[in-house]
Amino acid sequence: MRAPRFDRVCGGLSMIPTIQPGDPVHLVAKRPLRAGDVVVFQGTGDYEVVHRFLFKLPLLPYFVHRGDAAGAQVGLARWECVIGIADLPRRAPTGRELLAACSLILRRGTRRLVVRDERRQRVRK
Repeated sequence: MRAPRFDRVCGGLSMIPTIQPGDPVHLVAKRPLRAGDVVVFQGTGDYEVVHRFLFKLPLLPYFVHRGDAAGAQVGLARWECVIGIADLPRRAPTGRELLAACSLILRRGTRRLVVRDERRQRVRK
């Protein structure tokens, strides 16, 4: 039995040259993510983001992502925001991408992420 497919249309520039604006992005049902998968997740606003999954932060509900475009920034997103995985070729993260991800984590501070997550959990209860 095949997994259900969900289609989206890419509107941004952050995944060029892998995905061009207006290209359809076919999602497969959630499966365990591996470094280099193209993932679709809910952004901070009313939009969805299509970026490459780099890695999940240990012991925290965040993952690190980055677009394929030259100069694309590394970002953090909450694990629960993942919508699905795009049916696109996986590409292992480069050393430069991993270095940028580590730099982001150090700048934001793991401690600050833990405090922010604890506050969020208290508000939900």
